[in-house]
Amino acid sequence: MWFSSILGLYCTTVPRYISLTNQMLIQEDSFMEGTFVQVDRDTPYLLPPSIQDWLPESHLARFVVEIVVQIDLRPLKASYSGRGSQAYNPEMVVAFPFYGYATGVFSSRKLERSTYDSVAFRYIAANMHPDHDTIATFRKRFLV
Repeated sequence: MWFSSILGLYCTTVPRYISLTNQMLIQEDSFMEGTFVQVDRDTPYLLPPSIQDWLPESHLARFVVEIVVQIDLRPLKASYSGRGSQAYNPEMVVAFPFYGYATGVFSSRKLERSTYDSVAFRYIAANMHPDHDTIATFRKRFLV
């Protein structure tokens, strides 16, 4: 007798779910509907579609990119022979250690990892991910 009353109470308080075609779950319990913001991890854009929208105008990464663009990098660009695979733009690779030094990221491996983890580094890299060997070789060749 007491078991059926507990089971009945459990069945009335546990929310029921309906599966939709896009695999989202909608809760039927009206008590919980207005309490929580719905979480949808299947959203196509987790960040704005334009890289320009990722950082505020006054962010340090934007400042570093603006400064590096003003530097005359023609000698660096002229040293590339044009053989092999396409090289990353020196403006981008120069901006990596500049921003890294300013924010306390010094290692080439950490710089590489930051292109995946940090929105600012992703902005500098224009959503590309140069590997740590490329960054280290560039630093050794041009920034020593």
